[in-house]
Amino acid sequence: MRPHQRVVVAGGIGSGKSTVTGVLSELGWSVVNADKVGQEVLTEPEVVETVAARWPGAVTRGEVDRSVLAKVVFADPGELAALEQITHPRIVGRIESWVENSAEPLAIEISVLRVANPRWGPIAIVHAPRSMRRKRALERGMHKADVEARMASQPTDSEVLAAADIVIDNQGTSEDLVASVRRFDSWARSG
Repeated sequence: MRPHQRVVVAGGIGSGKSTVTGVLSELGWSVVNADKVGQEVLTEPEVVETVAARWPGAVTRGEVDRSVLAKVVFADPGELAALEQITHPRIVGRIESWVENSAEPLAIEISVLRVANPRWGPIAIVHAPRSMRRKRALERGMHKADVEARMASQPTDSEVLAAADIVIDNQGTSEDLVASVRRFDSWARSG
């Protein structure tokens, strides 16, 4: 497999990462979503115990309540860093396994750029202005305070764009976005 048939798809909350990876999946790409991997990691007994020891209110009947945990960690950068120290090595390990074993083109959807490994492929940033991303997140049913807390914990648009090897613009219609993803797919398969 050529290296550019692997891509890291990243962007802020509400940018359209999941839409991009959904189109890539329809086009035959394997997709791994780091947030979903993170949700799986939060069910591992050792992780549940560690979370319970640090944030006892976030564990009920032996399960991590992700909404309670999110309110705590997205309100305090130190707490978010502590959670990332617990979960990120496990998330990265699982993604590495996907990278090593995928026979199809592979898209890795991530929310946290610092976990990306250059070996995973170029970074495709799905970009939309902050106001548009906020509106999308609210339309998905998130509470305004949660959206603001998550946006505050993420890099600025200029920081995200500086990390980009490829920018997929998502300021237009859904048809525009699908067309952009199809162009990316054609480029990736032709190299």
